[in-house]
Amino acid sequence: MLTDDGSPQAVLYRGLVDSGGRTDTIVLDGAWAFWPNQFIYPNISPDNYDRFAHFPESWTSYVPESYPAYGYGSYAVTIAGLNPALEYAFSFPGYSCAARYFVNGREFYTQGVPGNNRKSERPDWKTAVVPLPDTNSRTVTLVLHLSNFNDMYPASSLPIKFGTYDRLNVMRYRDRLSHIFPFGAILAMGAFFIALFVFNRHERSCFWLGLCCFVFALRITCYEQFILQDIFPRVSENLMFRLGYLTFPLGEACLAGFIATRFPLPGDRKYYAAIIGVSAAYCLVTLFAPVSVCTALLVPFQAFTAVAALFVLAVVVCALAARRDGALAVLAGFAVFLLFGAHDVLVANRLVQGAFLTHFGMLALTAAMGLVVVRHFTRAFNTVEHLSARVERVNESFARFVPNEFLHFMGKTSITELYPGESVRRDMCAMYIRLGYDPVVSDSVNKLALLELINTILGRVTPIIIEHGGFVDRFLNDGFTVLFPDDPCRAVRCALALEQNMAQHNTERGAEGQPDIRFSAGLERGPIVLGTIGSENRIERAVLSNVLTVARQLAVHAASREIGILVSADVAVPLGGPDPCACFLVPHGDLKIRGLDRPVSLFEARAPA
Repeated sequence: MLTDDGSPQAVLYRGLVDSGGRTDTIVLDGAWAFWPNQFIYPNISPDNYDRFAHFPESWTSYVPESYPAYGYGSYAVTIAGLNPALEYAFSFPGYSCAARYFVNGREFYTQGVPGNNRKSERPDWKTAVVPLPDTNSRTVTLVLHLSNFNDMYPASSLPIKFGTYDRLNVMRYRDRLSHIFPFGAILAMGAFFIALFVFNRHERSCFWLGLCCFVFALRITCYEQFILQDIFPRVSENLMFRLGYLTFPLGEACLAGFIATRFPLPGDRKYYAAIIGVSAAYCLVTLFAPVSVCTALLVPFQAFTAVAALFVLAVVVCALAARRDGALAVLAGFAVFLLFGAHDVLVANRLVQGAFLTHFGMLALTAAMGLVVVRHFTRAFNTVEHLSARVERVNESFARFVPNEFLHFMGKTSITELYPGESVRRDMCAMYIRLGYDPVVSDSVNKLALLELINTILGRVTPIIIEHGGFVDRFLNDGFTVLFPDDPCRAVRCALALEQNMAQHNTERGAEGQPDIRFSAGLERGPIVLGTIGSENRIERAVLSNVLTVARQLAVHAASREIGILVSADVAVPLGGPDPCACFLVPHGDLKIRGLDRPVSLFEARAPA
């Protein structure tokens, strides 16, 4: 093994290791002096080392004689070749239960209170870099009193490190950062997906994923670097122990819930129910049963978890074979998680040495699941956006049949709010525009050409109508009806603008050798009923009033007298005053209209010269 600078690592053998005066870190992994079932006198001499065992390693695995998991003992190691000019320190990992450290016979650090039975032991979990007490000695003997009466694994899978104080602190901060980064990333993802679920309760996969992220984030804080103690300094070791164990079944249940909602298969509910049920049962044991019961059931639950993981893996593989969206990403994340998880199980069971990597596996798995959910939401958003654009285009098309102005006068905001039999009464101005075609033109031009001519004219006049606040209500053979709010001045101005536009259009037609289109308009004012007629299957808009009849008769009369614009007295009277509408009104007598009791007084509207 090599150090950070590439030089050979100092070897710990038979309880002795020589640093050679170097500043590199020594990993105290090797054969320590060992005294089972006793707390030795801490000022022991290396000459009294007579039994050796590998440390860190569970004493349950020692050969030829192994010991029960619940017990206590002492370890010792002597480090020689120190440089008195350097400030040394030990980096202690978190142990499963309790430990007391002595240097050259003096106690200088404790982690909980070790005891020779469960009652006298007070377990604790924490990591620390502890500077070496002031000494000019070139040799240091570290004695460790260790007890384990509350966990299934004695000691720790991680070794103690010895080196300069500054270097060990840098290493500790680096190790903590390697946990804080995935913790923060997973916690943020959890908050994000829970928020998505709150806003869309149908997306249950967001709930399971968000909860899974919270569980994984909690698990990272409960192990190895014990970040939870930094967040809540007063958290008890008993609560921290139970929370750490609780994250195992909770994480399994959340993962199963996510897979069940994301990749459901026929008849698989009973298997997921079994996974979640067994996980819930172990959660209750972890919360309320004695710690010894919780640890005793861990191995059986780990075996059940292995079977459940194989089932979930098979479901994801089937989803991949069926080309389900996101199956490949989840399978890749799940494979990384299982790989790191298997590695950590081996480390926890002292079968291999190394750092725990599950927190990176958790990050990979949650990131993969998050990618699947985000892609699902992205596709749904794109679909909604596409449908919204389509609905907008449909609404624009509907507006050509049912003008938005009609909806406005009806007090509606959308065509979907219209129902048969609805009506409103409004005082409005109505204008009928009559387009006179030369009989020769009408006889010689086919219907398609005539339709094209009408559309051309409407294309010219519609913007002018809209500009003056009106809308085209209906098209007839010889013209069309326009409705305005109860504003005669605006309606007359629109009629004058249309007359001028049609004169310009006739000039353009004359240059092409085409006959003129004779423009005439009639304007009336009064109450109009706007409404809908039809059934639930089909409805049409309706505009009912004598005002429309009068407006059309005025336009026909104007055409017969070769007058451009005729308005009734009801329209003309509000136009009085000092020429407010920039037009002249010329009286044209009265006109008897069928269906009315009295004749209508007529006025010709002319633009100022």
